[in-house]
Amino acid sequence: MERIRLKNGAEYDVIPGGFQMKNGQEGTGLLRLILAEKEDLSLSRIEADFSAEENVSVIRLTDPNDSVEDVVSGYTILRSVEKCTDYLVGHETRKIESGGYQMEEIRGDVYVVLLSRPDLQTRFERLRETVDIVVLNALEV
Repeated sequence: MERIRLKNGAEYDVIPGGFQMKNGQEGTGLLRLILAEKEDLSLSRIEADFSAEENVSVIRLTDPNDSVEDVVSGYTILRSVEKCTDYLVGHETRKIESGGYQMEEIRGDVYVVLLSRPDLQTRFERLRETVDIVVLNALEV
């Protein structure tokens, strides 16, 4: 199973196809993560990890061998976390008595996390604040 690793080292199992990026309005971009339910996983833990901007500034997707498949950055705004029950997490092929095969659904509980990038206005304001600080520091020297 693929996993994501946050910058703070927290790791979460991701269901197949559960790492999805798409463009949002005003250049924001959205990242949708579908995390597999585990015993020690809770909504409050996920919210704590994903709401800290520093933790999600870099997210790595790794394969079962712990090789990095993808790295994304900038998705620092937690839009929502939702627990979904009886979610389709995969398929299993079983041999049937007649000699054929039958596809069966595998269902389980998941957490759906939606992250976005800051909109252009927010990014511009942050950049302007940084420039102001640099200029002030330069003038003080």
